[in-house]
Amino acid sequence: MTQHLKSRSQSGFSLISAIFLLVVLAVLGASLAQLSVTSSTSGSLALNASRVLYAARSGAQWGAYRASLGSCSASESFTFAPTEASLGGIDVTVQCVRTQHQEGAAVIGQYLITTLAEFGSFGDPSYAARTVEIQVVGP
Repeated sequence: MTQHLKSRSQSGFSLISAIFLLVVLAVLGASLAQLSVTSSTSGSLALNASRVLYAARSGAQWGAYRASLGSCSASESFTFAPTEASLGGIDVTVQCVRTQHQEGAAVIGQYLITTLAEFGSFGDPSYAARTVEIQVVGP
């Protein structure tokens, strides 16, 4: 009968391998958790940016409507409050500048409408702002 004797240098090798494997799995788990948080935050910021862009476009359309009625003075700034629940918390400022041009006997008004939409406060991580500018010809 042959007896296998362990050498003294091999004792505890399994314990070192198990600890190394646990450390590698812990680092991998922490990395995946951080990636998940970053992905979620990035999606939220992209959603806020889209909401703010659509609010700015809505403000520009509202300004164009006011200009078509002739209710935009030479230089006017007013606040547009979105009533849609999905645009809540967004501040929209619409600025309307009117210039007149003479074409023959007709006086034509040209309106430059600049809209600034903001969500949050400047410096906050969730801050988003968009500016939309359009030109409208009207009365």
